[in-house]
Amino acid sequence: AWQPGQVACSATYSACARIRVNWRHAKMQIAPPAPPTATSIKTPDHEKFLKAYQAKFNDYPRLGSIVGYQTIKAAAAILAKAGGSSDPEKLIAATEGLSMPSPFGEITFRKIDHQSTLGAYVGKTALKDGKGVMVNSVYRKGADYLPSDAEVAKLRPKD
Repeated sequence: AWQPGQVACSATYSACARIRVNWRHAKMQIAPPAPPTATSIKTPDHEKFLKAYQAKFNDYPRLGSIVGYQTIKAAAAILAKAGGSSDPEKLIAATEGLSMPSPFGEITFRKIDHQSTLGAYVGKTALKDGKGVMVNSVYRKGADYLPSDAEVAKLRPKD
């Protein structure tokens, strides 16, 4: 069970692993109840997302809320760029290099491997007003933890 003071990461397991956090020894949990105190993220897109989320659900968003929201926004942007086509090749081409805003800041889908550069907030957990929150958090850009193009090319099979 989660305990205050544990290290936390508001990202997927693989993103936290890329940040080189040792899950077994740190007793990690993906996004305890809320990212850094949802009101501490100061980007226009996050403020808009937070206001809409709280108006609808009368609560703060969890990591899954942001990931789900951003997934749908990305799918819509990819479909729009592909001209509404469901052809896999057109969708792949539309994804490559696509940049878009997110509640955590600008993200890009890399051309070489189609990975998103969505980052993660990393910090410690604490209790505030009876709820789990992340404190002493810092944002880590996903692009800083993805393998380089050269590393990806080396791992990819040659056609």
